[in-house]
Amino acid sequence: MQRSDYAGFWPRLAAWSLDKVFFLAVMAVVFGLAMLLYHLATGHTLPIAPANGEWLAWLKSLANFLIPSTLIVTFWLKKRATPGKMLIGLAIVDESTLATVTLRQALRRFCASMVSLSCFGLGYAWIFLDPKRRSWHDRFAGTVVILTAPRRFRCRGIKSPVRASQP
Repeated sequence: MQRSDYAGFWPRLAAWSLDKVFFLAVMAVVFGLAMLLYHLATGHTLPIAPANGEWLAWLKSLANFLIPSTLIVTFWLKKRATPGKMLIGLAIVDESTLATVTLRQALRRFCASMVSLSCFGLGYAWIFLDPKRRSWHDRFAGTVVILTAPRRFRCRGIKSPVRASQP
């Protein structure tokens, strides 16, 4: 594959931003339904910041982590991309075979992405330096993020904007 077939920093940042909006909406629906069910079951409203219900705060934090992470890994396994990546035209694939990532790769990528971000974003900045535009978590999991949009353009007989600048 050529360097232009790999997704760079800016398309990945745009996809990440779209994912944040998507997952915020999902979590708003989940918590809205939880509050409604709690009200229907008990007749009380669910306190936003419980005074002596620390377990509820821990439960909210756990749900805020587990629900999006489960969805992200599931999207990687089933669709090869999160909703934001699908909208931008990106896919996460195995580095050597270009096949769908395995569960092990997806879990390694997810865990390592937290390290990439927690090091002041240096793991993501590595995309600018790597020939295959891989971040630290891509390198750790053996994955690459590729552009899928050129295939769609070719299918319609339109020159790909990604390849148009190449001779």
